[in-house]
Amino acid sequence: MNEYYNLKNIRDLLKQGFSERELRDDLCFYEADFYPLHDQLSQNAGKDVVIQAILDFALQKIKVERLLEWAKLHNEARYNNHGPYFQPPEAPNKVAHNFLLALEDNYLGHGITLRGTYQGVDLKVAAIDWAEYGTLGKVRSGWLYVPQLTASHSVAFFKLHLRDDGTGYIHLVDVASPVHPIWLETQAGYKNKQYFHYNGQGAKAFDWWEFRWK
Repeated sequence: MNEYYNLKNIRDLLKQGFSERELRDDLCFYEADFYPLHDQLSQNAGKDVVIQAILDFALQKIKVERLLEWAKLHNEARYNNHGPYFQPPEAPNKVAHNFLLALEDNYLGHGITLRGTYQGVDLKVAAIDWAEYGTLGKVRSGWLYVPQLTASHSVAFFKLHLRDDGTGYIHLVDVASPVHPIWLETQAGYKNKQYFHYNGQGAKAFDWWEFRWK
């Protein structure tokens, strides 16, 4: 089932409801689900960086609900004040771009699928919803990530543009090693598969593809 998160409200909850020490120690040290993040946090990172790292970690490891449970348990008043944290199914489409969507089968809509593998694991896609892009068509952005609990992390980021004439293009920026493939397919018969590496060793660190989607 697709699930939306209101990241702005979750970020505000963490920022206004908890001190940096509480986030580092009470959450990232004493909570087993978040302990792997503790040693990755620089001591001089600052609260905003710590919050972003927690959000990234929770999204990649599918632990957002666990994060919200912890926040409610430790500061219920703040938790109740900063919602909603999920988009209700009946919410209007016009607000959907404010929420993150974990995509089933990596399907981005409009006949477009983005896939990849990393060390033998199929990558998953998380993205915000489509938004109008001025007079140029539609845009959607997000990232590919490894979903496993023991190895979860972002692998590549993308921004996808669709033009009204049936063409489009995608920007891809990679952040992982070793070399791994990423490919895009459309219902119009387009397919492009390339190999990536975060610093370009033996593969691409970033790329830009033009394609037809209808």
